[in-house]
Amino acid sequence: MININRLFSFYLLFLSFSLFAQDPTSCIENPDDYYFSLRNISGDNNFDISDEETKLDLKEALTNQIVSKIQVQSTVNQTFKRVNNEFSETEVYNSFAVSNSDAIIFNPTYRICSNGEYAMVYIEKSFFNNLAINYFRNLIRRLESILDISNERYATNPNYEFKTETAELSRVISTLDSYYGLMISLNVEESLLDSYVEVDREVKTFINSINSLENNLIKAESLISNNDYSQAYDLLTSLKIKYPRDYRIRPLIKSYNDFVRIAKKNEIRSLKTISSSNNYFSLSLGINSEFEADNSSNSNSQDSAFKSFHPNLQLSFIRNNRNKTLGWGIYSKYHVASTQTFEADNSDYEYPFLDNFFEAGVMIQLYLFSNVTNPDYYLDQDYSAFAVSLHAGRYLDNFISSFGEELSFTSISPGFEWYFNNKSSRSQRSSVYFRYSIVSSNSLYNYKTASVGFTFNIKSGRKLTEKQKEDVKNEFKTIN
Repeated sequence: MININRLFSFYLLFLSFSLFAQDPTSCIENPDDYYFSLRNISGDNNFDISDEETKLDLKEALTNQIVSKIQVQSTVNQTFKRVNNEFSETEVYNSFAVSNSDAIIFNPTYRICSNGEYAMVYIEKSFFNNLAINYFRNLIRRLESILDISNERYATNPNYEFKTETAELSRVISTLDSYYGLMISLNVEESLLDSYVEVDREVKTFINSINSLENNLIKAESLISNNDYSQAYDLLTSLKIKYPRDYRIRPLIKSYNDFVRIAKKNEIRSLKTISSSNNYFSLSLGINSEFEADNSSNSNSQDSAFKSFHPNLQLSFIRNNRNKTLGWGIYSKYHVASTQTFEADNSDYEYPFLDNFFEAGVMIQLYLFSNVTNPDYYLDQDYSAFAVSLHAGRYLDNFISSFGEELSFTSISPGFEWYFNNKSSRSQRSSVYFRYSIVSSNSLYNYKTASVGFTFNIKSGRKLTEKQKEDVKNEFKTIN
């Protein structure tokens, strides 16, 4: 009788042998100690594992396989790296797969497995890992050497652009970035990781400090953002001359011009709100003393010159120069016929004109407190100010003497005006004036009179001073 237990044991042994024979990894002992890659070659009668091109393909497949394993092993470490050192996980692994792993896979083993069904290429993990660590360490040393040489040159020639050096530094630091995740997964000594972080910081500091086009473009953007248009203009003009064909400069120049045009309009608008140089529409209310004849010798009449008065109302337009040192304009004055007196008793003063009348003419005034030696004096023009003025006009009525003679009177009125401190208002300011008038017709009828009054000045036509115009022109220049 056949022993069922012995048959079952024989079956299990046969099954195990069959599975082992079908397992591709049976080609190597302890497959966990190796990085390996398999290719199914069943049905490929032309496959030749000794062919160099075939080996290269298998080696590339092994490279991808190693990268895949490293990705799984260092995912958590890469997340930490990305947060603290601003590295992208995708950038690290892609760069590693494309550029670096193949460079340190020396002499992998190639083998046909499972009765010719699979081709295998493999390398011992410990061997590969040691090579990777040494490669990482040597790259750091090489990078430090390149950086030292570049720093020495920068010290003697800071305007040098370091195009070749920057490309080499960036390439090596990118390679180190690629290996950083593997180094963490291999638990290398902390000092090696620290040396990488330090040299990475030094490289970035160096690249950000050199006189490269990239740094200058970043600087120009910063200057524009900070409204430093004068320096931005100088920098962009220099870059345009130095790199006439670089496509990155023109869009930045366009952006600069757009910002400058807006900023210039805003600056002019802002400067015009400063109560500095502007024109005046003025309304004055005053009183004249009695018109005293020049040929009068009556002492009583002279004593009463400032006891009797008649009111007047004046409208003026004064155009001030930009620096507000000089003003000129026109005026119209309405004289009210009156024999008002400051005393209780009636005056015996006789008004020389029969009725109310208008006076019209031109005027000029000089601001004596304008401090032109101070470039910013115009900002303080609404503080108290003193002006000397001269009015010249004619009386606009038909005057006839007692002899039937037609008379035409002209008036010359020197005087002064005191403008009050009016910083609280941007649209108006007030003043008081005193004028002494000499009135004459045909040299026969001559009078003199004094007038005092209060003026309400409405500001108009605010405009920039010459210095402000020059400052705006220099600060807000566009680039053609």
